[in-house]
Amino acid sequence: MERLLEWSLGVQRAIGFKTVLGVTYVANAARHGNYGFNSNEVPYGAEFLPQNQDPTTGTPLPDEYFVPYPGYSSISYHQWGDNSNYHSLQATLDRRFAHNLTFGIAYTWSKSLDDNRSTTYLPGSLTYGPSALNRANRLTADWVWSVPNVGEHLNNRSSRAVLDNWQVSGIASFISGGPYSASLGTTTGENITGGGDGARVIVTGNAVLPKGQRTFNRYFNTNVFALPAVGTIGNQWASSFYGPGVNDWDISLMKNIPIKERVSTQLRLDMFNAFNHTQFDSVNNSAVFDSATGKQVNTTFGQLNGDSGPRIIQVALRISF
Repeated sequence: MERLLEWSLGVQRAIGFKTVLGVTYVANAARHGNYGFNSNEVPYGAEFLPQNQDPTTGTPLPDEYFVPYPGYSSISYHQWGDNSNYHSLQATLDRRFAHNLTFGIAYTWSKSLDDNRSTTYLPGSLTYGPSALNRANRLTADWVWSVPNVGEHLNNRSSRAVLDNWQVSGIASFISGGPYSASLGTTTGENITGGGDGARVIVTGNAVLPKGQRTFNRYFNTNVFALPAVGTIGNQWASSFYGPGVNDWDISLMKNIPIKERVSTQLRLDMFNAFNHTQFDSVNNSAVFDSATGKQVNTTFGQLNGDSGPRIIQVALRISF
């Protein structure tokens, strides 16, 4: 049965100017979590054994002939044995609304790890690594600023109507990318493992490129991935690199227009991804190898191939009464 553990320790300190600084250590862990796998998967190498070969073709018989439970194909089975943990340092800086301004800044430095278990034969100790939710750094800031009324200092009704009652608010987010691993394919669909939980690519070095060397066509080091030999299973058990992160500004500009005591109008301009910064959100991680030469032949391997869209601007008029 799964067991959940949570613990935290934090301190807060008022630092003046109606501002509070907080620093907190937050952690949790899950033990003996539920995971599923195919209990009728043939073992590694079973398809290469002489007794499992078709004598007329010299190729392996269908797996159904020598699965652990004859007469069945895939059997979904669940066990309690997946483990995960999360550790983080969270810092916040919050200012209560005063002198027309309120803001909040939050930074989290964290690591999330789990067994990534969905395999029949590979132990969790091999597949243990960054979870799909792992984001090493997360910085967000939000603010609301009521722009000082300039028009009220001018003895002019038109100036007050144009310059007063403006407000600017927004949220800025800067978040690290998530973990990636390279998938494995061949030009001929070659059977590498002869059964089991499938093959992984061979990782020969560090796949992470320094930020200054990353390009649109080569976001990570594609040269460190190789084709495993037939009869082996490779060595990439967990993630090898991280995908693109988030650099996003959402900004709103509002003009409040009082009409009567109980009636007011607000003209609002909302900009999502206000600076139209390209937000790449996926990368081609499909390594395809030529079965004869062992050379990687996918020309778009390592190329950024998705984004979360361009800047969006919307205008709204709201009447309150």
